[in-house]
Amino acid sequence: MNEYDYLAKASRKLNDEKYHEVIKLCDKALKINEELSNAYDIRGNANYYLKNFPEAFDDFSQAIKRMPDNPEYYYDRSCANKELKNYEDAIVDITKAIELKPNCSLYYYDKARTEYYMGRFHEAISDITKGIELKPTERKYLYRGLCHEALEEYDLAFADYDSAIEIYPESFDGYCCKACLKRKLGNYKSAILDLKKAEKINPDNEDDYEEKIPKIMKIFLGKQTQ
Repeated sequence: MNEYDYLAKASRKLNDEKYHEVIKLCDKALKINEELSNAYDIRGNANYYLKNFPEAFDDFSQAIKRMPDNPEYYYDRSCANKELKNYEDAIVDITKAIELKPNCSLYYYDKARTEYYMGRFHEAISDITKGIELKPTERKYLYRGLCHEALEEYDLAFADYDSAIEIYPESFDGYCCKACLKRKLGNYKSAILDLKKAEKINPDNEDDYEEKIPKIMKIFLGKQTQ
């Protein structure tokens, strides 16, 4: 097998979530040709999903060194930086990804998520709005709603939660967000109605609704697909 055969096999194994095998295959490819930027990126993703974040960061950096105009590599490294709590560096990386590919809604979404954890809620709303303009999704509206809620802009938060549900009527998290905000504001009867809708969508959910919002936020931490 040549380096490209190893790389093709590693890519398939990555899709199959066989991350340890991915790393071994990429090692073999890089032993033949250490300039394969994609081999570093694929190995970096395997390390990322194995929670080997320092190793993932190093791999993505090597990929960028060899192909500095690939926006996906900067996005990948921004995700590793977030996991390492290097939020300022994550912003630098995702901003570069946007510069290279300005019409990718995912990159604005990723930037907004980082800004949220830095407490930059206005900036997060601005970026997530750009992402919504490019590609509206349930997740983006939910996230912008949580940003508005953090700023106590409750009417705007409710509007975003409703937009999320309009896009995806079976939005369990959308109804939970609405219910939790209503409960915060003392609208208990209306909150119960939303919780009942959530329970109807997912009757087997075992989460304590008191802890639901922190659990929802965890969804936004890792790499996203939209």
